[in-house]
Amino acid sequence: MRKNIIFFTCLIIATIAPAQVLKVQSLVKVTTPASDMAKQVAAISPHGDYLLLCSQAHDGLLKLDLATSESNVLTTASGAGFGTKVSNDGNTVIYQEVTIDQNRRLMLGVKALDMRKSIVRAIVAPTRELQGFDINDGIITAVADNRVTTHDNGHKMTSRPIVSNSNLKLMLTVDGTTREFTPNGDQFSYIWASISPNGKRVLYY
Repeated sequence: MRKNIIFFTCLIIATIAPAQVLKVQSLVKVTTPASDMAKQVAAISPHGDYLLLCSQAHDGLLKLDLATSESNVLTTASGAGFGTKVSNDGNTVIYQEVTIDQNRRLMLGVKALDMRKSIVRAIVAPTRELQGFDINDGIITAVADNRVTTHDNGHKMTSRPIVSNSNLKLMLTVDGTTREFTPNGDQFSYIWASISPNGKRVLYY
């Protein structure tokens, strides 16, 4: 069976006004396990010590330790590899789970996995309108059915924007208020949006 190969690049960023120059410091070939759950990268840990891999259909999550090449399955949930988030300390993974209800409707829920304790807990119950989720400084924020829920895990509460997508338009949630966010005009469609680590910039296609 053919193994997938991922190239892991370490970059040094040197700022030269008005542009940035990227210098490649090293290039390391990473051979992924021969598994259907290791077809593409869902996320990389903040410290760069492991990858989260998923199937071509974004199903399941497999953790690959980059130092030892050891791997283990974290979840087999459908859709878990789409929009996956990792906490700053690398110990918590937030992922979505796709299910089908009794009326054969597609439902989306959000779960949090504590990898130190191997505990999974539900953050958002399955819903038709999951708009977005994020984790920052241990605080999990999710937007579903136009409502914001925050799980602080004992941390000090902070305000962090959440960007989501509804009918190919961006929705931006700030301080519990959600509004349409279409920087290029509402005549365009928007997909694959994310918030920068400092919460001040939005990346989208």
